[in-house]
Amino acid sequence: MKYFHENGVILGRLSCKNILIDSNMNAQIEILPSSSMGDQHEVRWWSVERFEGQLSSFSSDIWMLGVTIWQIMNSGKAL
Repeated sequence: MKYFHENGVILGRLSCKNILIDSNMNAQIEILPSSSMGDQHEVRWWSVERFEGQLSSFSSDIWMLGVTIWQIMNSGKAL
């Protein structure tokens, strides 16, 4: 996240499904285009900014990093 933010990149949609692992166990973040703003499986993970209709920010990226770590620690299980 530090690398992205130092280079002015706001990810906006970080989640476990966007982290790709290669055969050498290197992780790459792939930001996929949004199919719809109201995706039912993602609404519960939205940051406050998204609920208020604002653009993603560095703060919302940190929120999504926390969600992603929570998903990894819980083996991707839903609430």
